[in-house]
Amino acid sequence: MTNLIKHMPANTAAGFYRAEQRAEYITSYEIHHRMDFNKTHERKFATLKLGVQIAEILRPLLDFGPYTEGRYEQMTQRLISIVSFAASFATLIRKNGNTVLYQFGNTFKGQVIDRSLVDISNIEKMIAEKEVPGSHEALTRILCAQPFYAYRKGGGVMAERILEREENQVDHSVAPELRHLPRNQVRGRLINARDGYRHKILAKAVIVGHWAEKDQSGVSLDEAVHTLEQGGCAQQ
Repeated sequence: MTNLIKHMPANTAAGFYRAEQRAEYITSYEIHHRMDFNKTHERKFATLKLGVQIAEILRPLLDFGPYTEGRYEQMTQRLISIVSFAASFATLIRKNGNTVLYQFGNTFKGQVIDRSLVDISNIEKMIAEKEVPGSHEALTRILCAQPFYAYRKGGGVMAERILEREENQVDHSVAPELRHLPRNQVRGRLINARDGYRHKILAKAVIVGHWAEKDQSGVSLDEAVHTLEQGGCAQQ
C-alpha cells in the first residue's frame, strides 16, 4: 500500500515515545549483558510455559481424530516453536521502535468488507454467490488474522513534495479574505516534512466473508457507530 502522510495527534506521539523507550531498553539490555534478548533464561522459560499452556487448552481436540502415539508431544513441540518465533518477531519490531512503530489493527465480525484492508479467503465462493437472489452487502463472518500497520515519524521526501505543491496552489476551501495567510500552519507554526507520520499497511486482515441479506434487520458497524455518536441507540 502507498504511504499516507498524516498530522501526528497527541496519542500517536505518545505511542512513538513508548516505542522508543522499549527499543532503548532492549538494546541497552543486550549491550549490558552481551546476549540476545531472546536467549535469556526468562524468555526461554516464558516461551516454554506459554507453549505448554496452549497445548493443554487444545488437548481435548486430539480426541476427535484417530489416535497415534506421540500426537500430544508433537503438537506441543510445534506450538513451542510457533511461540518462540512469535516472541522473536515481537522483539525484533520492538527493537526497531526508535524509528518505526508497528501495530495490529482491528477487524470485527459483521463489519462491512473493505477489499483494500482485507483479504477474503473464500473470495471465489463469494463471487460465485454474488448473483444469488437476496445478496446485498459483503460482511465479515470469521476473522483469521488482524491487519498489521507500520508508522514512521516524519513525512520524508514525499511530504516535502506535497508541501511544496500545496504552497503553489490556491486553497479554494478557504475564504478569499483568508488566503493570504501562510499555508500548512498549525497553531501558529509552519509544519514541515519532519512533522506528522507516514502510515503503511504491511499485511491485510484475513477473513472469511459472507453476503448479508437485503432484508437483514441489523445495521453495519459504521451505521451503529454513527448512531451512537449522535446519542442514539443501535441494535445489532
